[in-house]
Amino acid sequence: MKTEKIILLLTMLSLATVSLAQNPVEHVVVDTSSTAIPHIALIDSSYCNVYIMDLLNSDFGGEVTVNQSAAIEKALRNQIAENSSRKIKGYRVRIFFDNGKNARNQSAYIADSFAQEYPQHRVYRSHVSPYFNVTVGDFRTKKDAQLFANSIIGRYPSVFLVKEDINYPDN
Repeated sequence: MKTEKIILLLTMLSLATVSLAQNPVEHVVVDTSSTAIPHIALIDSSYCNVYIMDLLNSDFGGEVTVNQSAAIEKALRNQIAENSSRKIKGYRVRIFFDNGKNARNQSAYIADSFAQEYPQHRVYRSHVSPYFNVTVGDFRTKKDAQLFANSIIGRYPSVFLVKEDINYPDN
């Protein structure tokens, strides 16, 4: 599993190196390996908005040294900064949906209590007439959203998943 993750990260780095190099003549990626790489999805949204070189050292408990131009690192970090405001397709968990007399106050209470109990997840409170909604989280996959929904269903019994444009998750 760790080997596959390293291969994926290095493949993504190679693609990023080619696509982000400001001067393609100076930065050329040459494959010198004669080993066939197994089929790997080249786009993995779990690495969106993440500087993958930081992951290599933190995820594997060792140290990985990659010699690269400072311009490449700067280009990668600039792309991350520019894309952080973009939206991606993903899922959120709706924990409140009502249009009763006290729905506005209830939605505020639920949003505040959730934010205190789960500070690592963003809370989105909205009003789409006549309903007040409280939706939480920014999950890239339906599986991640469902796992989280299952973990809070005792506290918030009416949870369900909503497919939306989400912010890049922080991790």
